[in-house]
Amino acid sequence: MSLVKYHNVDGSTSTIKELISPGRNIGNVSSIIICNTNASSSATVTLYIESNISGQSSQRFNILKSLEIISKSTLFLEGSDIPSFNNSESGYGLYIEVGGSDTLDVLITV
Repeated sequence: MSLVKYHNVDGSTSTIKELISPGRNIGNVSSIIICNTNASSSATVTLYIESNISGQSSQRFNILKSLEIISKSTLFLEGSDIPSFNNSESGYGLYIEVGGSDTLDVLITV
């Protein structure tokens, strides 16, 4: 059985959105769909994993870095496009960073 997580991302509210928090112990992510819902403007997207273990320096690894998704378009990542990562309490979370006027829908299948 697949679990799908849905997120509406609105850059005017927050430019960084936590998609999967550390400690959820989610297995491998099988797909990520990122849809730019803006009718006229491109969106700039950075997708990354980050650890934030108490007392240690944060470690961040980019999956996508400042990728432009044109208006009314969708990016589909699957399989080897998405690295496996430790999602335990001492592991990593999955985050997306967008521009201040960007609006996106993000669907994650695990």
